[in-house]
Amino acid sequence: EVKAKPKMPADWYQAYQASLKIGRQGLPEIVGVTEYRDIIGVAIQKAIEGAPPAQVLAQAQKDFQEMLNRTEG
Repeated sequence: EVKAKPKMPADWYQAYQASLKIGRQGLPEIVGVTEYRDIIGVAIQKAIEGAPPAQVLAQAQKDFQEMLNRTEG
C-alpha cells in the first residue's frame, strides 16, 4: 500500500535509498557533548527567566560554534 500510493516523488525515494548506502542514520557526534548540553541548558534557563529568546539563542549559537571550533578540529 505504501508503494502503491507514494506521497513523495519517485526520485526522492531513489535518492533516499542511495544515501543509505553512503551515510549513517542518526545525529552527528559532538566531541564536547557535555559542554554543548551546558550551553543549551543555560540558554533555556535564561529564556525561562525572561531574557529575550533571540538574544539568548544568538549567544548560545556563538558559544556552540566556538566550542565546535575548539573540539572538532
